[in-house]
Amino acid sequence: MWVVHLVLVGLLLSLTLDDAAAQDRNDRVPPEIRVAAESAMAAGRLPEAVADLKRGLAIDPAWTDGLWKIGLVLYQSDQFEAALPYLHKLTEVDPTKGAGWALLGMCELQAGHPREAVEHIDHADRAGITDQYYLWEIAYLDRGLAHIALGDFGKATELLSKLAPREDPDERARLMLALGFAALRLRLDDSLSSEQSALVQAVGEASYLNYARNPAAADAAFAELFRQYPKAPLVHYAYGAILLSRIDYVGAGREFRAELANTSDSFPARLGLALIALDNGDAGGGLPHAEEAVHLRPDSSKAHLYYGRLLLQVEQTQAAVVELETARRIAPEDHEIRFALATAYRLLGCKDKAALEFAEYERLISPTEPAKAETTPSGPVNAVPKP
Repeated sequence: MWVVHLVLVGLLLSLTLDDAAAQDRNDRVPPEIRVAAESAMAAGRLPEAVADLKRGLAIDPAWTDGLWKIGLVLYQSDQFEAALPYLHKLTEVDPTKGAGWALLGMCELQAGHPREAVEHIDHADRAGITDQYYLWEIAYLDRGLAHIALGDFGKATELLSKLAPREDPDERARLMLALGFAALRLRLDDSLSSEQSALVQAVGEASYLNYARNPAAADAAFAELFRQYPKAPLVHYAYGAILLSRIDYVGAGREFRAELANTSDSFPARLGLALIALDNGDAGGGLPHAEEAVHLRPDSSKAHLYYGRLLLQVEQTQAAVVELETARRIAPEDHEIRFALATAYRLLGCKDKAALEFAEYERLISPTEPAKAETTPSGPVNAVPKP
């Protein structure tokens, strides 16, 4: 899997726990073991550091500083699967530290477990790691990458866009590349030609300009892309999605139709046109696109959701319920689906079912609002992550 992970070697000695309870537990580990581990880390002798930390953890399995540091050292050594038991233990011993959940999710992504990575970095977001810049930057980038790995490209773009702008050139390059993969709906491990790689990079750069609050430059960059790649799949769709994020329905619709002119069976373009119609109360215009989207991707919860909601607009409530129940089976944790289904059940007079769906809707939105990632600052660059 393509993922760039953060270099932490020069920071390891500073990564200590602050709370007194952790210090009391650390006292069970002999000082000579802790000193040996810190010396090995400082010198970059990572296998030796792991051995020393394991000696301390054999004495005190709940040694939080040791669990944190061995997780960091194994992450730095590309031993992501090996780090997981220690980080699971750390989050069990001290579930209040967002950094522990973040590092767990980062290792899970690298180890090929994107669903678990999303779950645990979301947990870190709720617990809070906003004052730990280096860890924050890579954890939230990794969360976007995990959504790409799961094929949830819209959610990936939503999360990645919140990381812009970035002042550091390396961070900016990583973010641009991730945005390019998401915009063109490509998996991280897809095999790409040199021309495709260049297109991913260019689309990522154009997308970044938009999310870095430079829409005029983004528009110019996409105009150049259309000139260079007039028939490339999903480039018009990518620009349409950006225009849709600006609530430019006319422009977005134009780009989605241009995408269909290039690729008549483009599922994302059909879905985009259905959403525009839905937002504008144009059920007649949206139903054919939503129906075709369901035909193209019967496994898409969004396609069934939009089709169901458009059917509600034309008072075909029973047919809408069938689509929305299908959407719920595919994505039971999607709060939009639960709300739409509650509405449909209420219209049918099924009060108990409506109440159950609305209760699920409230349960699903409560742990994720507001997202701390939206308010996290972009620096300072010399901050040091602590669990």
